[in-house]
Amino acid sequence: MFIFIISAPYEPPPESEGSPTLSDGDKVGIYIAKYTYIPSEMSPNENYDLELPLMAGDYLYVFGEMDNDGFYHGQLLSGKSGMVPSNFIDRVMDEEGEKLG
Repeated sequence: MFIFIISAPYEPPPESEGSPTLSDGDKVGIYIAKYTYIPSEMSPNENYDLELPLMAGDYLYVFGEMDNDGFYHGQLLSGKSGMVPSNFIDRVMDEEGEKLG
């Protein structure tokens, strides 16, 4: 049995008309979901309807600073937004559009 692993270089998500832009005071980063996150099944919070479901591999914009519960405000490229757990995402691009890592 053979297992082939194909690795492709990082490609930033495509720009869309609804893409957030930086303005004075905004702090935006581009992140990728490390794991699938289903708030109704996995959330530690009572108001999980405020949270954004994620599929592993989803790209999202993250705004501002992490809150006291370890959540960020995020927006998928589709425009859907909500709170996302910090331990389920990794930053791939900083505020200036520079690749990390």
